[in-house]
Amino acid sequence: MLNTSSVLKTFATRYPFLFAFLCFLLVFVILSIDTYLVPKNAVIAQWSSIILLIILFLLAFALLFSLGWIRAAGFTAPANWRDMHVFWLPVLITLIIMVPLLFELPRASSFGAVTYAALFALLTGLNEETLSRGLILQILRPYGPVRAALISAIFFGLLHGNNFAYLPLPVVVAQIIWAMLLGFAYAALRLRTGTIWPLIILHACSDLAVDVNLYASPQKNVTGAVSSPGLLLASLGGLLLLTLILAIYGFFLLHYQKQVDSALQTEGVAETK
Repeated sequence: MLNTSSVLKTFATRYPFLFAFLCFLLVFVILSIDTYLVPKNAVIAQWSSIILLIILFLLAFALLFSLGWIRAAGFTAPANWRDMHVFWLPVLITLIIMVPLLFELPRASSFGAVTYAALFALLTGLNEETLSRGLILQILRPYGPVRAALISAIFFGLLHGNNFAYLPLPVVVAQIIWAMLLGFAYAALRLRTGTIWPLIILHACSDLAVDVNLYASPQKNVTGAVSSPGLLLASLGGLLLLTLILAIYGFFLLHYQKQVDSALQTEGVAETK
């Protein structure tokens, strides 16, 4: 009798899109339950979010472990990393995104609130990268690097659909598009470099300014309500421009890698003749 791991791997190999969709759907349902059913007073909202992020990370990591894909998904040692110079643009853009921290930190309500915001950002980066650039991207690898990156990015963007419960429609639409662009760029980086660790750090740093504003500013609102939607929409517009640049960069990384792989394959065929 086949064990559970063998059944999962067989199903993932034969039906990669369906398996990736089911993983996305499971996470989306769990997020929806937290969004619409968990009471949103200050203490419950904050700590339920932390617990949820840990649970989702453990779920994604457990699936990767069951499928034997831990290393394939990018959880590798530095000795196995390659082409790390390609991170120069993502690092630069992340530093630009973090500029608001210079203004938010001096106004923070307390050191504890800043610590919570940093923990939340780190867990978000760990969870979302493990799920989207780890598990789902690896499931979709049979479709080729560009299509796998694109489909995983679409799933990643749609996971932000639960924010309709908190934010105005234009803001959420902008956020979904931003997440798709970022997801494609990060997927390209993961495939090109063979590691997920830098993406977890970059993701956490990108979220940090927003989380400090949400959880540590004197006007914080743990329900995610927005007092100035116009200002938030303008900020998202800037993020869209930066992530569009990243997505274009990611496409060229994958296109170049495809050319290199094709050339190496052609060279290998020629040498065997």
